[in-house]
Amino acid sequence: MKSYLVPAVLSVAATPALAHGGAHLHPHGLDITAAAAILAAVGAAVAFLLR
Repeated sequence: MKSYLVPAVLSVAATPALAHGGAHLHPHGLDITAAAAILAAVGAAVAFLLR
């Protein structure tokens, strides 16, 4: 169970930072929903590999 919590917490923590960075890199900014979806997918993959 703990292996699922870590990526989830990291994803939630990283989303605002990624969105802020995306706003600097892309003139229209980064859609926070897309960022959250990407991070959730990465988090799920990491959790799957670590379990």
